[in-house]
Amino acid sequence: MTRPCKRPSRASWALIAGAFLLLTLLPAGRAAAEGEASLTGLRDGTHASGIVAGGAGSLWFVGYRAGGENVLGRVDSEGEVSEFELGPSAGFGGGIAIGDDGSFWFTETGAGEVGRVTPGGAIEEFALGFPGAEPNAIVAGPGGTLWFVEEGADRVGRIDAGGIDEFRLAAGARPTGIALGPDGALWVTEKGLGRIARVAPNGAVTQTFALPDRGSRPHAIVLGPDEALWFSDESGPTIGRITTAGAIEEFRVPGENGTRELALGADGNLWFTAGYAIGTISPAGVTGEPACVSNACDLPVTALARGNEGSILFGTGYRALKAGPAGAQVSALSESGFVGEYFPPDVRIRLGKRATRVEDGLTTIALSCHGGSAADACGGWLRLSAKLGGRRVLLDQHRYRLAPASGRRLPLLLGARGRRALARNKRVQVEITATLFDGAGAKRSFVLQARGRR
Repeated sequence: MTRPCKRPSRASWALIAGAFLLLTLLPAGRAAAEGEASLTGLRDGTHASGIVAGGAGSLWFVGYRAGGENVLGRVDSEGEVSEFELGPSAGFGGGIAIGDDGSFWFTETGAGEVGRVTPGGAIEEFALGFPGAEPNAIVAGPGGTLWFVEEGADRVGRIDAGGIDEFRLAAGARPTGIALGPDGALWVTEKGLGRIARVAPNGAVTQTFALPDRGSRPHAIVLGPDEALWFSDESGPTIGRITTAGAIEEFRVPGENGTRELALGADGNLWFTAGYAIGTISPAGVTGEPACVSNACDLPVTALARGNEGSILFGTGYRALKAGPAGAQVSALSESGFVGEYFPPDVRIRLGKRATRVEDGLTTIALSCHGGSAADACGGWLRLSAKLGGRRVLLDQHRYRLAPASGRRLPLLLGARGRRALARNKRVQVEITATLFDGAGAKRSFVLQARGRR
């Protein structure tokens, strides 16, 4: 165990006015989306690497300055920015999370430290036990603990009132993401080995799960609404899902960029970053078109988190691509990054009202999508069930996807049990449900009857 070394606060908060902009998220290469993003400009040279929602409509971020300092900051509901200079950044920022005690805990990747802001406003910093540890992602764990990864030392760490414990992973693991699973264990992305590790609360690695493509570079990981763990992949346009039993499923997302940051939204979607854009994927694996966070599509998204009132928070980095000689792409430093908040547009689905007839066990149902944009099409599950033998039985289900402001008739198959019930009774009372990604949606009862019978 390494005992924390607490440092006094080095300076008072510096208050600056944040530039506040309203932009429309732009699907990459597509027309503008309907959702709005508010962008707050940070102090010159400041760029966010981690972000989290605070109270009273505020957000907190951790990042770095081009001059070489780590920065902790807060943006209130009026867009006023407060920044505090921490230790040397070496060009890295860190992650940030809220503990059970209401404190904001953060990592300083370049300085090799973990810190916190207490509910009373005091800032404390704790040195880690290994040089070059490079702590990054941090998450609240069981029993009031905070867990974090050390990419440079191939370790995970745990901090609580008793001090800091650091636990060894496999050599070359390069852990970058960590999440608390529904089983009470910590799930860690081992980017250097192309696998996911399960770490028990005592720090022991109990299982590792290699990804199907050993060239994968899993980066972030979060708990999804389906009690599975979802992870991003820097090696290509893929989002993955792993259950606590180790079953792995991977989904291709639009575009060619690898995926990096990941967050569970209030809408039940998984939100991810891919280069200069933010995209969504549902628990059913249905993806939305990624959208850029700036009109010029030149701000890389470097932080992502669930916000207040259904929003998604994001931060941007410092590199913008500009055309160089002979059309070559060169990197250039922007003056500062931004933190922002995006409110997804409201999307609703509707089911047709009239009863339908059945022929050869097949029927169709009208389904329409209202509102939204190219980045927020309707998608989810269409299910057909009936009450047979005193209990409700699922007869058919399948995934669907509809463009916004569109409709179509979708097929449903009764299955053997439904056909037998229809043959006996000539009419069957059924319930058809169409759900969006978060489970909300439309539900309607119908009487299905064999073709030609009334």
